[in-house]
Amino acid sequence: MSNQAAWLKAPKANLEVDSAPTAKAGQGEVVIKNAFLAINPVDWKIQSYGFPNYKYPDILGRDIAGEIVEIGQDVTRLHLGQRVIAHALGRLVGDPAYGGFQLYTVAKEITVASIPDSLSYEHAVVLPLSISTAAAGLYQKGFLEVPYSTIDPKPTGKTILFWGGSSSVGSTTIQLAVASGLTVVSTASKKNFDYVKALGAHHVFDHSSATAGCVISQSVSHQLRIYL
Repeated sequence: MSNQAAWLKAPKANLEVDSAPTAKAGQGEVVIKNAFLAINPVDWKIQSYGFPNYKYPDILGRDIAGEIVEIGQDVTRLHLGQRVIAHALGRLVGDPAYGGFQLYTVAKEITVASIPDSLSYEHAVVLPLSISTAAAGLYQKGFLEVPYSTIDPKPTGKTILFWGGSSSVGSTTIQLAVASGLTVVSTASKKNFDYVKALGAHHVFDHSSATAGCVISQSVSHQLRIYL
């Protein structure tokens, strides 16, 4: 399978579409034929500003959605032809083959999730890095370390505050926190109140209000145990 990528070949350079090595799945990996890609702030910031000691050329891109076309050894959860999303780890593993901005991306099984037929690639592709960021903050050792999310969570007695619950990461984190048994307090613009409540937030406040901090403090500060 012939591969092409949008390469970043030098600091602050434009992306250049050029040939890329053929993707090959190693142990615990799959190759995904990308249908949709998403752009994250980290992508354009690396391109626009450059990072110290950054290795060029590189393939940016963290969020991908597509179809599995190759399965590596010891992969147990996934199968050929499966519709999936994945957090592309190019920069983290130091290998452009794992970058998102190309036709075929190598992905670690642990960063890949299947998606239902009812969810389009276009809508699903924005989820991977958002989920990774939310999960790291909530569950990773040295961070909040709240209980893992479950289908039938037990109340923990803890309340968490999110400032900006309607953002990509905020939306994901609210849902995970509720599924972890936390009571969720969030801020949002008034137009997004219903959206944030639909995600599971128990209390929502207007972040644009000059008295937002005071109102939250007076209303629920006695409940708060975690701030984010």
